[in-house]
Amino acid sequence: MKMVHDRCLLLKIRLPGSSQGDLDIFKERFLDKKFSSAPRHTSTRIETDTIIFQGYLSEAEIDSYLKTVLDRLEHIYRNDPDFLEKIEIEVSDGSTDESALDISEIPLDDGWRILNIAGRDETSLTSITSPPLKAILLKTRWAFGSGRHPTTLGAASALFYLHKRGILKGARVLDVGTGSGILAIIAAKLGAMEIIGVDIDENAIKNARQNVLINQAADTVTMTSKPIDALNLEKQDVIVANLTPSVLNSLLDNLVNTLQRNGFLVLSGYRSSARSRPGPTMKRLGMETVFEIEKDGWSTQIFAFVRREK
Repeated sequence: MKMVHDRCLLLKIRLPGSSQGDLDIFKERFLDKKFSSAPRHTSTRIETDTIIFQGYLSEAEIDSYLKTVLDRLEHIYRNDPDFLEKIEIEVSDGSTDESALDISEIPLDDGWRILNIAGRDETSLTSITSPPLKAILLKTRWAFGSGRHPTTLGAASALFYLHKRGILKGARVLDVGTGSGILAIIAAKLGAMEIIGVDIDENAIKNARQNVLINQAADTVTMTSKPIDALNLEKQDVIVANLTPSVLNSLLDNLVNTLQRNGFLVLSGYRSSARSRPGPTMKRLGMETVFEIEKDGWSTQIFAFVRREK
């Protein structure tokens, strides 16, 4: 089963001769959510006369996204066709863009934060012997693992929710679709006893293992590219799965069967309004929602087995 991560795309729109004020006005109009099919992005920055949007899309969304971009430009400049002809558009893979990954700090719950150290060379990384208090250090080349995506932040918030209730301390945790290992590392920092991160992408596992070492979590965190069925796992106290809806839905039965009867299943990776939300399947499997958080239109839910009255 292939775990598909959303692609990070950079959209660069050059408006020749435009001032900072012009660009600010354009950005506001371009992102106006009152229009249907408004482009969705996680960050925006301006360089000279160019505005750069960064966003995460699945392969299936890319074509419709580009059409939306062109339609939006034509709408904004419908009364100035000459200027419309001068606009330059460039779309590129944001996962290879150094500036896109240059995230100095991403706030989490309870004063914790993610520090992205992608720009550090190997020599300087070896000097990190004691990670900063309440910080997760990440060295990642993939935008899906940078910690910026709302599904990752939602899953992190779910882990903090469990931590505040004393559930993570000493727990066995399975992180499915671990990516850079960020959620597994957070679980370790919050007191989990044994964490296994799973991802069939060998490059992701290599990067995740590096991040585990940087955060001095190797005693409790193991990374593997083996499928869940091949791991012969003990029942887990907490399972985190941040995956695309199709992959997530195909794994639900397996994940529930791997969970302790008093365990918690954290699911993320789907739109709040999506028909593919896992609620109906989870109800069939005897589970109910105990926590839900929404970030930028993406949902994260914690499920537990329904308690039967005696």
